[in-house]
Amino acid sequence: MNATLLSKKNWNARQQRLIKLWEAHLKPEFETKDAAATLETMGDIPYVNHVPTLTGGYGRKELYRF
Repeated sequence: MNATLLSKKNWNARQQRLIKLWEAHLKPEFETKDAAATLETMGDIPYVNHVPTLTGGYGRKELYRF
């Protein structure tokens, strides 16, 4: 990702922290395709729910497989 959200606008400090966290999550998920690194950016009990297809997982083991 060449452009970041942070370069688009003057965000407040709270918004900047959230954007940095989101971008840290996107890089391993979509650029390097590193499942373990992606899971490290998530909470203690991560989950994904793709509503249209009812797919996803709950917890690190299921999400790593997903």
